[in-house]
Amino acid sequence: MKANNLGCMRFSILVLCLCMAAPPVVHAQDAIEWWILNREAMDLYAAGNYDRAVAVAQKALEVAEQNFGLDHPDVAATLHNLAFFYVGGGRLRQGRAALQALAGDLGESAGL
Repeated sequence: MKANNLGCMRFSILVLCLCMAAPPVVHAQDAIEWWILNREAMDLYAAGNYDRAVAVAQKALEVAEQNFGLDHPDVAATLHNLAFFYVGGGRLRQGRAALQALAGDLGESAGL
């Protein structure tokens, strides 16, 4: 189990590095809306309100996908956060599905 957590942590670090590597080109209002939702989800998670954090992260994902495109770093960051929130709330299957979606998106973006 600990080896699996280490693998998830390494994958998370890789995702964050990839997300920061590509500078986003988006409309300011869309970026602000996404940032506010993402920040709210993280605050809710930190307060232990896992279900609400997931709901807000899902809305942030919807905003990111619609406004930035599926291959945008903010979509990847939001999927990463969503997976983290699912796992933190004990919803391991949904967390795994979010990570698999993220891995698929990253693989497609990289041409893999």
